[in-house]
Amino acid sequence: MTTGSAEIHERADCIQNVGRAHMGAQRWMHNTFGWNLRPSEYVAAVLLHRLKTLETEQEMRFSRFNLLRKLLSDVNCVEPLGVGPGVVRHGVYMFVLRYKPERCGGLDIGKFLSAVGAEGIPIYRCYEETLAQQPVVRRMAEKHPDYIRTLPTPVSDQAVKEIAYISHEIFLGAERDIIEIAAAIRKVEKHYEHRA
Repeated sequence: MTTGSAEIHERADCIQNVGRAHMGAQRWMHNTFGWNLRPSEYVAAVLLHRLKTLETEQEMRFSRFNLLRKLLSDVNCVEPLGVGPGVVRHGVYMFVLRYKPERCGGLDIGKFLSAVGAEGIPIYRCYEETLAQQPVVRRMAEKHPDYIRTLPTPVSDQAVKEIAYISHEIFLGAERDIIEIAAAIRKVEKHYEHRA
């Protein structure tokens, strides 16, 4: 698509990127309805080549994923999300953690992530709002109140306050990288656990 309008470009980009704004917005915030139409021809060509190593990479990711789960088993302030008993292969798109501030001196999630990040660990928040709180849904509810019915979602409301993730590419690194991630989280927990 070619346009001389910054507004049209932003709108088109947002629609093709699952409703996420291109500039200046939080990654997991949906400003409009959209589709997952992100790959360009260039990206598709690169992906075709990369598919040749996918199985090997997935095995490595899953091995490192399980190692991190094991290393965090004695850490109280985070709980890795469970893997169902029937799962024999895991996509390892993200390593998702539930942060428990009461086990880390009441430190809020933003400060916890900053402290772990200061140790050089790439850990981030996921959605900061539930689906019903996303701008696109709120606007739709205001414009067409008969389309959307919002009910209480206490579990989701709590989850968005606690969920953090480590991205999949980290699990292609060395085992020592995974050990350092666990050590950093343990260090932050130890520093804050008795400071309530």
